[in-house]
Amino acid sequence: MGDPPNTTDALNARARQLAREGLLDAAARVFRQVVLLDPACPAARSNLGAVALRQGDPVRADREFSRALCLDPAFADARYNRGVAKLLSGDLAGGYPEYRARWAAWNKSRPFPGLPEWTGERLALPVLLFTEQGIGDAVHFARYVAPVRERAGAVVLACSPALGSLLATVPGLDALIPLGVTPPAAGACLPLMDTAGVLGLGPADGAPVPYLSADPVREQAWARRLDALVPGGFRVGVAWRGNPAHALDRERSLAPAALAGLARVPGVTLIALHPDLRPDERRTLEDLGIAMVPPDADWRDHAFAGLAGLMASLDLVISVDTAFAHVAGALGRPVWVLLPAVPDWRWGLHGESTPWYPTMRLFRQETPGGWGTVLDSVSRRLTWRAGGRGSERTRPA
Repeated sequence: MGDPPNTTDALNARARQLAREGLLDAAARVFRQVVLLDPACPAARSNLGAVALRQGDPVRADREFSRALCLDPAFADARYNRGVAKLLSGDLAGGYPEYRARWAAWNKSRPFPGLPEWTGERLALPVLLFTEQGIGDAVHFARYVAPVRERAGAVVLACSPALGSLLATVPGLDALIPLGVTPPAAGACLPLMDTAGVLGLGPADGAPVPYLSADPVREQAWARRLDALVPGGFRVGVAWRGNPAHALDRERSLAPAALAGLARVPGVTLIALHPDLRPDERRTLEDLGIAMVPPDADWRDHAFAGLAGLMASLDLVISVDTAFAHVAGALGRPVWVLLPAVPDWRWGLHGESTPWYPTMRLFRQETPGGWGTVLDSVSRRLTWRAGGRGSERTRPA
């Protein structure tokens, strides 16, 4: 015999399944039933907040997370999510401290447990920063290496090998090591994504954009390859999917067939930025006339340094919210980002521009799943943009 359908456990399970399926209004109704049955349950309040957050209502989400924390001040999941709600609403100063609860919320241990956490004090010894989460997150927060260097004897960054060659160009960085390697002597460590909060910095307080640069040799090599592959025309790199392991990847990613309208814009050649194309994607790209660049050994071994060289040879990058968008933005390249109705916190809920990347333009869904209107808008603007090419490679998007 299972639990009766009106028990809190059964209701919670039903609501979580509805939320996974994207049926957020229905999930919220069931979570409210749980609150009525057990008003002292902090998880029920936190679940209501999580649904409100996915519905794009950070104010209501903040209220529910706060109620959960009144019931249990040590509830890390509610504290972390309240931080995300504050960040989404633009309250960086209020959001960053609570965002640090993510380690406890995710039940993860920080690396380098033998080193104390850096709190922003001046330090004669090196500070060890380390990347976490996605590659886009690392690129986004790499701008804050420079202000850390102003307070530390040196800055060492631990990151994935795929990022090493690219992040080596970040201002203020003294050394790079792969994640998992025993670090050199350091006085303290800090997650790269906590640097802005610890130092009280905003988007404009890090190294100015561009804070990454393409290797000139790679840039010239990619320029020659592109000239041979797609001579002439307005060259646009496209990225339509993110990491499929991401919890909300289906909300941010596209099928390559959705690029058909962009591929028909006169005078424009689309170039796939993904080096790991599946056979079905290759067939779709061939049908649409989207160019595919065969990755070479340099691309495989130094993936994002190679990507930077390719992007430097393009007129424009169009990407969903994934690492490609961050790399283009950090390089100062013209980049258009296609966003779901409720995007990642750093993009906020409104506006076509972002203080994080001055050469970036945001195209937002008006309703969840409504990519059609987004792509129509991008097609119209691309038609206009390609028709007046001029010196577009150096002008803001």
